Amino acid sequence: MSLTKIIAAAAIATTFAGTVSAGGFADEIVEPIIVIDTASGFSLPAWVIPAALLAALVAVAATSSESDEGTAAE
Repeated sequence: MSLTKIIAAAAIATTFAGTVSAGGFADEIVEPIIVIDTASGFSLPAWVIPAALLAALVAVAATSSESDEGTAAE
């Protein structure tokens, strides 16, 4: 009968010891919430950049073909 009381007391002590050591005295670490605003005031349409690059390539090709005609005539 005394062994049963010892085992029961050990089981209760183990349960309370696990509960007591589960928490600590340190402050809780709370990370700040980061909000990213994706709606900006000004945005270019998707076709503007490729159109500008194409216009630049056409301009370069036009200027290079004019200079090539002068060297071919010589």
